[in-house]
Amino acid sequence: AKAPGPGFTSWFVGDFWGGILRGDVGISESYQEPAFQVVRRGAGYTLPLVFGTLAVAVLVSLLMVGLLLWLPFPSLRGAIRWGLLILSITPVFILGYILQNQGVLPHAITFAVVSACVAILCVGDGNLGEMILQFEGEVRHLRSQDYIHAAGLRGASRFKHMLPGLLLPITSVSAAKVAFLLGSVVIVERLFRVPGLGEASLNAAKDGDALLLLSLTVFITGVVALVALIRDLVEIAIDPRLRRSKEDGG
Repeated sequence: AKAPGPGFTSWFVGDFWGGILRGDVGISESYQEPAFQVVRRGAGYTLPLVFGTLAVAVLVSLLMVGLLLWLPFPSLRGAIRWGLLILSITPVFILGYILQNQGVLPHAITFAVVSACVAILCVGDGNLGEMILQFEGEVRHLRSQDYIHAAGLRGASRFKHMLPGLLLPITSVSAAKVAFLLGSVVIVERLFRVPGLGEASLNAAKDGDALLLLSLTVFITGVVALVALIRDLVEIAIDPRLRRSKEDGG
């Protein structure tokens, strides 16, 4: 596909989107190779980081909520909660700078670098603190429900009965976090020289590579839209009220 020029509208509607359907939008000026190849290679680094971080953040948040609800001392619970919140509001670039000074080397993709990226994305920019607060509030709400009390009186597992109710906020929060993580990953990839989508975006912006920037934007938007669609499908599958509303509307 030719580069954007005076006929940008016709290029964008015809050549660019036609190239997406064909799987070839043209050559990236920054990398001197097909733009789709750059996007695919970057996605191989970025998407595992983003979704791995999401899984770790959800797991750690649920474990911390369980710990906070189990502790019998309100003052201790409050101190731990505030400590986690203060740590979580630390910007991603500051956490990255701290870990770099602790010996995490930025010049190779090693287990230490991947672990550092996941830890920074999990904790920084309020991700972990926000998840803990939302999940804790949801668990407290579910524990106060009559059917949970009834399950406990019958000797049944309260967690098993709470799980469907927890899946809804977990799915909703996780889907909302994907877009934020895809933004934060730019800083992490730059700090640790990870050749992912964030690094490719910065190189494309620096070199004025409009074709690669458009390809990256379309791909990232598609990922966010797909995650939102999966969230909606999960919510419809879990919540019978949504299914009834859909049937009534039909």
